[in-house]
Amino acid sequence: MIKLSKVTYPVKNPVLKEITLEFNEGEITGIIGRSGSGKTALLNLLSLDNKVRSQTDGLIHLKGKPAFALEPKETARLIVRSDIVPENTDELLDNFLLLSRIPHKKLLSPFLEYDLKLTDLFIERFELTPFRKHSLNSLTAGFFKRTLLAFSFIREADIILLDNPTANLDFYGIKILYKELIKSVIDGKRSVIIASHDINFIAEIADRILILENGQIAEDMHPDKLDSKTLKKYLSAETIISKNIYNGRPLVHLFPDD
Repeated sequence: MIKLSKVTYPVKNPVLKEITLEFNEGEITGIIGRSGSGKTALLNLLSLDNKVRSQTDGLIHLKGKPAFALEPKETARLIVRSDIVPENTDELLDNFLLLSRIPHKKLLSPFLEYDLKLTDLFIERFELTPFRKHSLNSLTAGFFKRTLLAFSFIREADIILLDNPTANLDFYGIKILYKELIKSVIDGKRSVIIASHDINFIAEIADRILILENGQIAEDMHPDKLDSKTLKKYLSAETIISKNIYNGRPLVHLFPDD
């Protein structure tokens, strides 16, 4: 779906260096690594926004087409990220979420009934109904995070970029997110890319794990291959790995080395 060939970003003082990588449809990719390893920079690159276009060397193809040849509105229909910063925090929650549909909206035309129904659907799915007429700045950190995540899914983009999506979520909020992520890729048409410090969430949800080190892809693995030696090497963490008794996925336990 999106393919990078020898991509360096940004060209001046690069954080990512000659990255060659492909993200596939129907796949959830988790990105881990030390702070400063390039996780957020990779999400910035994959967003293909205007700043990225002028600061990137190498080739990026989206659905077989040169990515930077696409119009910004078309890119916005295809790619969405969860850490969007609302321009107006006085905006009511339901109005803000409806704005996610703008890339699909015709100029000077009202939102379609489909846009309204889709917004209502994700307000329900993220259990935000009691807050739909609340302003964004009145929400707790947890419900504000749910709102930003709902915004990402309402877009119905082909590529969803999530940066530390479990931050500020309680256990129940993480459960909601988990269910929506599984639903989003089940038809094999969408790619989800998650950068996170939450290793256990990545191990639980991802089909594939990338480990970044010094702006390059150090490992590209199935979650089952995650082990203590790898986490020690790239995260400087002493860990014990057990298995989830329900699905066999790795469970990472911090182990104090002193």
